[in-house]
Amino acid sequence: MPCLKKLKIESVDTQEQDVISGVWKMGFLKEDKVFMLLSNGLLAQFAEISNEKKKVVIGTPFELDIPEITTGIDKLSINPDGDHVCLICSSNSVVILSVSESNVSFLATVPKYNSRCTFVKFHPVHPYILIGYADRQVRVFNFKTMKILLDYNVKKIAVLQPLHGGSWSPSGNSAIVYDIENVYMVVMQELEKGPKKKRKGPGGAFAEEIHSFTVRYPTCSYKNIAYANYMDDTELLAIEVTPNSMLEKLPPKFAQRRFGM
Repeated sequence: MPCLKKLKIESVDTQEQDVISGVWKMGFLKEDKVFMLLSNGLLAQFAEISNEKKKVVIGTPFELDIPEITTGIDKLSINPDGDHVCLICSSNSVVILSVSESNVSFLATVPKYNSRCTFVKFHPVHPYILIGYADRQVRVFNFKTMKILLDYNVKKIAVLQPLHGGSWSPSGNSAIVYDIENVYMVVMQELEKGPKKKRKGPGGAFAEEIHSFTVRYPTCSYKNIAYANYMDDTELLAIEVTPNSMLEKLPPKFAQRRFGM
């Protein structure tokens, strides 16, 4: 049965209170290793977890000495293998880092886009990331070949609601993106194999794309979606909320329409 355990925190050169109060974002690289961003967003550190000894060993903080990161970091995402980290910066840059046992190095920057980035999700198998923006633009970026495989705006005539979430299916054959009312599907197709293009790139001697993506919309319609994700490749889970009315948010006397004593 799941249970909570309090682990002792140890550190080489940092007091326990400083470690706890300084963490801004964190995520698991492996079952026993955590990547942490500190409060200013420009420092990071690793933590090793020992369940047997019931302790967490905090590493020495180090600077993210990466020219592409010039401001604070708003969001953090880690791929399933734990060897890549994606950062959404306050400057609206989306930066991908490569993670080794004790080091972090710059790998790629997603081509700049004018709208605010709202989420990023790593593909479970391939070196792709799904990116959503406030103006409803959806992108799929290959961080090995440095190419954008999908660059599509999900139109909505009535109200311009931002895309605020997305997820890949367990197999990675499709993905969903959603706003507060609709869920849209991004479908991945294999490209027919042809003669290799003579173009050198980071993905190999002759990098070649093997997938394309299309958007189908809307797949489902709801009211006030708070969260959506895949249960498996054929089923979706969507959580709806009932927002408070304006009267419920007002002080009691105003909500009861009594103005005065």
